[in-house]
Amino acid sequence: MSLTTIGKTFLGTKSGGVFPAAAQFTTDPRIAREWPVRRIYVPNVGGGGTHQDFGRRMKDMTLTLTSNENWIDLAFAKYLDGLVAVRGAVYDYKDYQGLEATVVTVSFEPAPTFVRDGSGVLFDSTLVLHVVTLSVLNFSAYTEP
Repeated sequence: MSLTTIGKTFLGTKSGGVFPAAAQFTTDPRIAREWPVRRIYVPNVGGGGTHQDFGRRMKDMTLTLTSNENWIDLAFAKYLDGLVAVRGAVYDYKDYQGLEATVVTVSFEPAPTFVRDGSGVLFDSTLVLHVVTLSVLNFSAYTEP
């Protein structure tokens, strides 16, 4: 069995505004955005308190990409493993949900399946990315407020 690359999600270093072929996910992962608001509550002596709301900042966004049995092939698993191994590297990212950013890799956890792929197997995987800069959100240009 061999998977045809059909993903619309990319992670790598663009050259001339174009991702290299190896940067395309074999299939699209499920993407969970965690983007908390910077908000705190400070109690005061009289029993009341003050709410401080600093909004959301792009550097607070974390993306968790899970394959959820939408497997990646051995070649792409090796590619992602190589990206995570580079210390301090920042990569370009683009996905099917209309998000474009520069990111750092936090972790990559491939889980082999029993489905053969040439000389190896296909993988379920979880990839965690931390956003450094965000240029497009939901298919629209993003500028931080």
